[in-house]
Amino acid sequence: PRAEVRVSLQGRLADISVVELLQFVHLGDRSGTLRLRDDLRVGSVSVHRGRTVGATCPSALPLGKLLVAAALVTPAQLVAAEARQAAMRPRPNLDTVLVEMKAVAMGAIIGAVEEQIKQCIYDLVTWAEGGFEFDVGNVETLADLSPVPGGTVPPVDVHTQGALMEGLQRLDERAHAASAGLEAAAEDTSVKKRDARPTIPVHLIDPASPWLRSVLQIVSRDVELARKISSKVAVERIRSVRVSLRDAGAPGPDEDPPAVLLDLRGGAATLNDLKTIRRVHPRALLVVLTPPETPAAALYAAGAAAVLGPDPDLVAACVISLVGSLRDSSREAAVERGVAEGFARVHRLFQDLRSGALSSTFALNLMAVVSESAERAVLFLVRRQDLKALGAFGTSADGRPLAEATKTLLVPLGAAGALLDGASDGRARVLPFDERRFPPAFGALIGPPRTGQALIVPVLAGQGPVAVLYADNGASVRSLGRTDAIEISAAQVGLAFENHLLRRQLGPRVETSGLHELGA
Repeated sequence: PRAEVRVSLQGRLADISVVELLQFVHLGDRSGTLRLRDDLRVGSVSVHRGRTVGATCPSALPLGKLLVAAALVTPAQLVAAEARQAAMRPRPNLDTVLVEMKAVAMGAIIGAVEEQIKQCIYDLVTWAEGGFEFDVGNVETLADLSPVPGGTVPPVDVHTQGALMEGLQRLDERAHAASAGLEAAAEDTSVKKRDARPTIPVHLIDPASPWLRSVLQIVSRDVELARKISSKVAVERIRSVRVSLRDAGAPGPDEDPPAVLLDLRGGAATLNDLKTIRRVHPRALLVVLTPPETPAAALYAAGAAAVLGPDPDLVAACVISLVGSLRDSSREAAVERGVAEGFARVHRLFQDLRSGALSSTFALNLMAVVSESAERAVLFLVRRQDLKALGAFGTSADGRPLAEATKTLLVPLGAAGALLDGASDGRARVLPFDERRFPPAFGALIGPPRTGQALIVPVLAGQGPVAVLYADNGASVRSLGRTDAIEISAAQVGLAFENHLLRRQLGPRVETSGLHELGA
């Protein structure tokens, strides 16, 4: 007969994180063993009905050594218990023998096992490479630990979600501690710690151009080379700090994932160190310095983003390029999130309007057309006394999604300024962005686009505007170009509003001011 195949889920940790996998088995109240493996390590987490009852990792100990390490039994007691266990038939579990010898209480044994399970989970959540498989129904627990009477698993009960939260909190604390250590080193003026400071003084940077959120971490014994590279990347407002191997790759508070310059010359770091940083901090950009005779293929396979020689100009140019690419990709991801959030909010708000005058279909079509031509946009409803932000996509000047930043934005009609340009003729206008022409609160929130161009599109119906659209290209260098499609979509929305008013006026209930009802 065919052997039963229990493995029902397998894949790569690069696609699904350990945290997501454990949340999956916890929330689904599943039973089985999640096995993890990379090139150097193996680990596992066993769950019974969603709760963790066992775990292994490279630092895990068998039960006897665990109890000795926890100072719950002495080495002599462990030797005596193992001898007694070997002589008994049938052979009992070690925990049973220790309890019968009154060497340790069962509660203390369970406590030590649960603590080791938690420590393994704290370790496993940092794994980002390798493969996984979930063996359904096969619950593996620590050897020599007895199950509860009449049960199949020992009385171990670790709350999976709680252990995950603690593990993630520890990672955050480690990153904060690393950042605090770097800041303390930067303030130390002693000769001993001088090289831990930023290698280019902050006062050489124009005060109007603050440091970027990107940081170059340097792991090297070549102090002079580090200083040369630091001075060159500082021109692009990238701060440099020298860090230890232990702290390499960990971003500080409010910092982007760092670029790490890892110098393999002179024993400052090794190939295994490169693999470890990549595994623990997968988002860090790793630039490796290596002697000319060292083959680069193994370094790239271990996770290097670039392999270079000790040329300060070349290294600085590489770091600047990598940081710029990371920043652009992060901005594009933020724009995509803003688009999704903005569309959802526009759809919800239009459904909530009491008059239903502006069709949600037309509104969504308008924003969809705009998203093809612009990086960000805000749609306002024109009311009797103000403009109310209905929805948005893209990012604000401080990096927040515009859908969130404009949630409560109201602009008095008297202060609308350039937002109502074209209200009389309904024509779209591309005009220079001038914060003095926009409402102060809106101008500060949106911030000037990189091209200096802004698009204003009014939506007319009846005798005046019912909505107005602001759009620009944010941090992109692309110009706004043709706006014909946006104008056509805005006109469709206005026409839909007029048709709705006409149908209502021909009905039994005559409403003379649908616009006022919409803006109520």
